[in-house]
Amino acid sequence: MLRRARAHSIASANVQKFLDFGGPWGLLDPTASGWFPSQNGNRVIDLGCNGDHGVKLLSEPFKDAGLPRFFVYLDPYPVLQRVQLALHEAGYRCCNEVIVLARNLTGDQIQGHSTPQISIKVATTNDIDDLLRVLTYDGTQDPMWEDKVTGVLSRSGIEVHLATYDERPIAVGVLNYENGLAYLSNATTVPAFRGNGAQKALIHSRLQRAQILGCDLAYVETYRFLAASYNNLLKCGFCDLYSRQIFRYEFDSAIRATLSHTVGGITN
Repeated sequence: MLRRARAHSIASANVQKFLDFGGPWGLLDPTASGWFPSQNGNRVIDLGCNGDHGVKLLSEPFKDAGLPRFFVYLDPYPVLQRVQLALHEAGYRCCNEVIVLARNLTGDQIQGHSTPQISIKVATTNDIDDLLRVLTYDGTQDPMWEDKVTGVLSRSGIEVHLATYDERPIAVGVLNYENGLAYLSNATTVPAFRGNGAQKALIHSRLQRAQILGCDLAYVETYRFLAASYNNLLKCGFCDLYSRQIFRYEFDSAIRATLSHTVGGITN
């Protein structure tokens, strides 16, 4: 109850700051869509439409691109329930939920992590090979997030943090910062090294850097069903701000008919 009370106390002042981070979000782009919600870069804050007609228009660019499915992320706004109903009636199903969390960076200096075998560095273009080892899980899959990790190494307002375990690259996490706001994103750990504190160390290192860079608030998102990720964020001082629902649409009507609402994550 205390955690939710703290979240409520900062929500009224900071939800709009988060929604405005880096400019307004309103992306509907087939090239930013993936097979799973975590690969989806589309965001819809205000659909800017009236009822069912506008909701149906959402699918057109994705259908034209030949995609089998796509996802819509909904942020809270005044007509959310009406849009949820329109999405459901149009064949969309709520398949997942993201929790948005926030942390105040003012006050005491944030300390670094305390895991002796893990080292953290801000990656440069000299670290691309090590980053790719993480993004491919040591060569067992195609690289994930290349455009959001190795592709942003020279951009202002973004840092990629690389974690090593006894000098072996095992995890990454991205820090975005702008106008006093920090956003933590794109964190992953090689499966064989999960549970060793790498992500907690990366959270600490990015918060520490954000504070040094003059940020006074930090934000992050995680799936509701990822308990380890969520608990790590709570241990690092984050608290719930609000939830973002993810709706999925299948162009195959036979598949669409089998879908039901869930926040446990649909993986097929």
